[in-house]
Amino acid sequence: MIMMAYTPWFYIFRKGIRHLLNYTKDTYNDPVIYITKNGVDNANNESQSIKDALKDEFRIDYYRKHMWNALGSLKDYNVNVKGCLAWSYMDNYEWNIGYT
Repeated sequence: MIMMAYTPWFYIFRKGIRHLLNYTKDTYNDPVIYITKNGVDNANNESQSIKDALKDEFRIDYYRKHMWNALGSLKDYNVNVKGCLAWSYMDNYEWNIGYT
């Protein structure tokens, strides 16, 4: 089973991914789960230096907390999570201007 586990609500409520994984296990007879297209966007800050932008604490915090909650589902509830794929830099092109 492939599922998309990101929406703005899940970012606001970081435990949402854990609830979603547990719900999916219970509702769909414990399927194999791959979390696909997981990520968060951040507004471009033109005044920020390259050095500061590369620290990217906003995205690091997002992944750390989401993965911690996904690990909680795997460890505490035996959800059959087999992988998680993060957004790449190229994923944002399709939203803004397509592939033109």
